[in-house]
Amino acid sequence: MDSKREPENQGEGTLRAEVRVRISRGAPFLGPGAVMVLEAVRDSGSVRAASELTGISYSKCRRIIRCAEKELGRQIVVRRQGGTGGGSAGLTPEGLRVLALYREFDEKVQAFAAREFDRIRERI
Repeated sequence: MDSKREPENQGEGTLRAEVRVRISRGAPFLGPGAVMVLEAVRDSGSVRAASELTGISYSKCRRIIRCAEKELGRQIVVRRQGGTGGGSAGLTPEGLRVLALYREFDEKVQAFAAREFDRIRERI
């Protein structure tokens, strides 16, 4: 076997930085996955539908929401018990605010990372 083998995929695509923003207090509780769940709850009107939209199990969606609420110290999803037609859920005004602030922060971090990476890309 030749030990000087060229790496696969050399030259394909452009190098770029990939940054994932996670908010934590010890363990992360608000990041891309939690944001995806919260946006799906906002858009679909239920945790069950959010689970189906995201491909995340219903129980995990509930855990993600409970963990974020516990760490933030406030309710961000309002749930209404269902009867024959099922329940519903949506983001509280506080949940909408947290989601907007996360998105704003994430956009700024991504822009900063892209600028800084552009500056050093040719030296990598």
